Amino acid sequence: MKKVLLMAVLMLGASVAAFAQDVKVLNNEAKALKAQYDKDFQASVLGQGDNLKLAELSLNLINKYYEIDKLGQQPDAKGKVNNKFRKANSDAVNQVRISLVNGGIEAINSDQNEKAMQFFGAYVESADHEMMERFNLATTDTQLPLIAYYATLAAARMENNEMMLKYSKYAVKDAENGATAFQLKCTALKGLNRTDEWLDAIKEGLKLYPTDNFFSANMVDYYLSNNKVDEGLAFVNSEIEKNPNDHYNYYMKGFMLNQQKKYDEADEVYAKACTLNDDMAQLYSYAGLNLCQAAIELGEAEEADQNKINDYYKRALPYYTKARQLAPEEKTLWMNGLYTIYYRLNMEKEFKEIEALM
Repeated sequence: MKKVLLMAVLMLGASVAAFAQDVKVLNNEAKALKAQYDKDFQASVLGQGDNLKLAELSLNLINKYYEIDKLGQQPDAKGKVNNKFRKANSDAVNQVRISLVNGGIEAINSDQNEKAMQFFGAYVESADHEMMERFNLATTDTQLPLIAYYATLAAARMENNEMMLKYSKYAVKDAENGATAFQLKCTALKGLNRTDEWLDAIKEGLKLYPTDNFFSANMVDYYLSNNKVDEGLAFVNSEIEKNPNDHYNYYMKGFMLNQQKKYDEADEVYAKACTLNDDMAQLYSYAGLNLCQAAIELGEAEEADQNKINDYYKRALPYYTKARQLAPEEKTLWMNGLYTIYYRLNMEKEFKEIEALM
């Protein structure tokens, strides 16, 4: 028994020695990094520094402090934790993390989105690190939501749904960019196939941002993709009641009526939308398409009424003409529609002009 106890004591002694050696190595590395950081920071203050290099130093230094803190949290021989490094190192992290922001700004402005996500993300993550608890950064750091928004934006550019979702936690609290951050959160949930959470988030977004069309459009998409057109129409009608002067609500209703092949009803709604917003080329394009689809379907009947078919094309013509006026470079919005209409209505001169563009 004495031999076993002796061995345990010897092992404990070896463990303590290894711990001391590890901490010494990490502390020396941290001191070297901090000295280089201080030198480069002073150069930056004088306008001679490199923000990206300084951010890299800051990131490496912070991670080094995290490593030291992890070792400092190990219990001693009596099972007690006496982390003598935490206060000084957390002060240092709080001091150098600002350089992550400057580096992140430079990175995102130069389309170095991976670096931007890394720098902004590290800044945000430091707020949740256990060694930073005494600062209560989630509350006291007033720029945290804004930096989290930039981290979310960089992650979105990288199409990294996991990171978008992670950083949106604080980004949605930003006063100026909260709605956009909430959109990115929803986009991330959808990309991760977390459908129930996505739907809950879309519904929450509708309550928080009732005039933001992103959320209502996604609800319509949900109803259509799940073959719940009647529920979708009920939803759109409720949106119209809440915002009767929003063209987008009528635009969505017109689209849903079109999906039900209620072309004339859809046309009335599209016409209303166009009176509320007469400079949206896509809206006019969809209105024209709706009537062309009515004409095509009518033409598939055994005894097609050619006069009625041509009447649909005539009604579609002003919509496509307007779409062309509004967006002459976006040919996909009007060219095929006008080509079909000119051909059907024997408008030879106009048909040849469009044909030359194809």
